[in-house]
Amino acid sequence: MQVSIIIPCFNHIGFTRKCVQSVLDCTDFEKYEYEIIVVANGCDDDTEEYVLGVQRSNKIPVVLCSNKEALGAGEAINTGIRLSRGEYIVTLNNDCVILGRHWLDLLREP
Repeated sequence: MQVSIIIPCFNHIGFTRKCVQSVLDCTDFEKYEYEIIVVANGCDDDTEEYVLGVQRSNKIPVVLCSNKEALGAGEAINTGIRLSRGEYIVTLNNDCVILGRHWLDLLREP
């Protein structure tokens, strides 16, 4: 596993859908072996059901971690890091949208 992409979220399923879909659309699975880890941090909307659907319908590993209560962004990220298998770790807020196919190249360049 090269890259673990951690997305902590607290509700706002619309943001999470756009974020996850943009990662799936704009990341080259042939070039980068990656996983997506969504940390549902006390979510009481449809976030968990959405992520489970993404798990079933994609060849890319998608991990769901469900915290029963909101533990804060820092703890959600730390939880995702503990679950990660990547050599590189990227954290994205769930309101981020990836706009280009070379985004991981740009992060690795420096």
